[in-house]
Amino acid sequence: MYCSLLAFHELGELLGQTIRAHLGDAFLERIERIRLGAKQGRRSDQAEHDALLAALQDLPDDQLLPVCRAFNQFLNLANIAEQYHRIRRRRPDEPERFEETCFTELIQRLRASGLDGQALKGHIEALDIELVLTAHPTEVTRRTLIQKYDAIAATLARRDHDDLGRSETAALRDDLARLISEAWHTDEIRRSRPTPVDEAKWGFAVIEHSLWCALPRFLRELDAEVSRETGSALDVRAAPIRVASWMGGDRDGNPNVTAAVTREVLLLGRGDVGVVVVATRGEGGDHVHVAARHVVRGVAGHVLGDDRPPVAALDAVAVVAQAGQTVGVDGTDAG
Repeated sequence: MYCSLLAFHELGELLGQTIRAHLGDAFLERIERIRLGAKQGRRSDQAEHDALLAALQDLPDDQLLPVCRAFNQFLNLANIAEQYHRIRRRRPDEPERFEETCFTELIQRLRASGLDGQALKGHIEALDIELVLTAHPTEVTRRTLIQKYDAIAATLARRDHDDLGRSETAALRDDLARLISEAWHTDEIRRSRPTPVDEAKWGFAVIEHSLWCALPRFLRELDAEVSRETGSALDVRAAPIRVASWMGGDRDGNPNVTAAVTREVLLLGRGDVGVVVVATRGEGGDHVHVAARHVVRGVAGHVLGDDRPPVAALDAVAVVAQAGQTVGVDGTDAG
């Protein structure tokens, strides 16, 4: 099993190789001296602490930013390794994680307290939890880097197998090296103030790379658990958790959000959601219908009404996707 400690050391090693190739051995040695000095300084080694301060004070101006970038990238990779450790595949001899059992235990406690199955099902179907995406102009991590970090995490997951051959392991290590190099050579700093449309694009990336998979997965697990405990699945029209947004529409006191901006953001969202739906549908499987039921129902409902089946909702959004690909954000033909 590819453990998180190995992931942590491998990512750090690959980052070091990237920095050496870009800035040379002397710079990498300086980074390593600072890292070791900080590590020893945390252990109350005063001499090492003083040496660390001296090394930082002696940094030439042209190395201040590269040193900060090196440690920023190192910490980002360490966070990826830690997150990977928390979500990696569970070995047969390991106990189930809290997040895998908490909902089951909660339902069992509610049933034990005297709540009958139909009442429990009714309460869950009546839930109306809305995850609202807001604009955050202070978000500093560029979407390009977020995508690189997601790809690194996905590659670590692909390493999480005991039956990989030598060539497969080498290929995955090459993928990690390439992604880390791309992240290192990507400018982390925004050079211009993000517009309301830029903020909306960041929010759409959150949906595409996180919520689009995570929310339907959770709702499928919820539906299965309710079915086990009550004998019947949730109503097809139930949407206990939904996604909403006021990105591109918060005009209360923001002079940069105009009617034209709101229209552009809506058209961008229409195209992005449609493309993701069609791509997911192409992968096949009933999970797409569940995703459409719980995530897309609010979009398709304006066209079809709430009583139409999920597959019809998919077809409607597929039409929206096609329109989003052929119509520009200004409403004109983009073809």
